Amino acid sequence: MAPPRRRLTHDWQIFLYALLSGAPAVVLAMALLWTCELSSQAQITLTLLVAGCWLGFALSVRTRVMRPLQTLANLLSALREGDF
Repeated sequence: MAPPRRRLTHDWQIFLYALLSGAPAVVLAMALLWTCELSSQAQITLTLLVAGCWLGFALSVRTRVMRPLQTLANLLSALREGDF
């Protein structure tokens, strides 16, 4: 019998969806970047810039979604304990 599959937590699902939503644009940008006539140093620099921005924005989306949910969970926990 196969072991049960572990599900990703909500915050990692948000991160994955943010990465997947930007993937078509990044693939197109890389295709255009590596087919044009630029020096290899410029291509590598721009590739790192695009990839860094892509990852940075995906992490930012994850944080912007998860912070209010964590705050709400903390408030509900305090109310449940009677800490008004």
